[in-house]
Amino acid sequence: MHHSRITVGQIRTDSKSQVKTKTTQHDTAWGLSRLEKSVNQERTLAVLLEQAFAIKEEVAAGLQSTKGSVQVEALSRKLLESHILTVTHIVKQLSRDIQALQRQIALRDSVSSGTTLAVQSLDQKNMAGIGDLRGRVARYAHKSWVKHCLQTLRYNRRWLQQRHACQRNIWRATPAEV
Repeated sequence: MHHSRITVGQIRTDSKSQVKTKTTQHDTAWGLSRLEKSVNQERTLAVLLEQAFAIKEEVAAGLQSTKGSVQVEALSRKLLESHILTVTHIVKQLSRDIQALQRQIALRDSVSSGTTLAVQSLDQKNMAGIGDLRGRVARYAHKSWVKHCLQTLRYNRRWLQQRHACQRNIWRATPAEV
């Protein structure tokens, strides 16, 4: 474990500059993809967590070294305050991230439910269209069948008329011979 001395001013400056840089990137919306934004947020949180743990280690080391020293206690108190501020900032950032995710989920759910309603509407229209087509096909098939039957009847009628005409001609010609 290495013991580097970090002053409270350095930690606060570093913490603020890191947070300001990330906030500026997020607020100005450079057209970053969701993945890039997520990676940037994770980096910011990682830096803040590292700083928080470094401050905690410094406080613990300071408390263990020379107990009773007024300067050490004052520095430890300031480091502890800085640690609390850093942890508070982390919690606030996580809260903002959770709210953003909740908004994204709500938006996705509303789009999903809208899509579901549209698909249901299309299904209903398709089913109505299929029913209409079935009716048309049935009417057409029935009409075609009736038309075919009528054509067959007409053909048979003509055929019978021609046969009767032939038979009459034959009978007219044959009575003299009988």
